[in-house]
Amino acid sequence: MNQITLSLNFFRSNFIYLLSICMPILVIEAVLTTVTLPMGNMDQIEDIQEFLSINLVIVLLLIIPAILFQIGLIGALLLGYTLA
Repeated sequence: MNQITLSLNFFRSNFIYLLSICMPILVIEAVLTTVTLPMGNMDQIEDIQEFLSINLVIVLLLIIPAILFQIGLIGALLLGYTLA
């Protein structure tokens, strides 16, 4: 029970820090979702292949930073929690 109280106190006192490390991930994920949204209406594998052949560079340019930022988020949370 003490861990929940400590976590909530950390969240309250470091809200701006947490928001600043989460915001890049939220933006990248929103853009990636917007780019890949038309794939939801595609039934045929040929349509999906054509869509990915056109947008592959954009998707890769969004996926790689998203993965790196998510890994960095975990490290930043651990670092922030140990320093607080």
